[in-house]
Amino acid sequence: MSYACTQCGLCCRNISNIEQLKDFNRGDGTCTYYRPHIGCTIYEKRPLACQIDAGYQVFASASMSLADYYKKNAMVCNELQETANMPIKFRVTV
Repeated sequence: MSYACTQCGLCCRNISNIEQLKDFNRGDGTCTYYRPHIGCTIYEKRPLACQIDAGYQVFASASMSLADYYKKNAMVCNELQETANMPIKFRVTV
């Protein structure tokens, strides 16, 4: 089982409220390492807060199931997409 990320990039462009990523914010809420049409330029070395599965083990495994964690992440992803008027093809389904 793995998270069904659609690689829309909105999570990389909305990091202002994520404490663990404050040093990555280029000033407009976008990660310094995000590039349009490319994505994360440090993907293999990205922070734990950017890794759904590894993040689950550290941040949420004691309080919820992996399936529930995926559902909560999908809800946030889809809300970001709806707010940004992204095409429905990018919606995350779990």
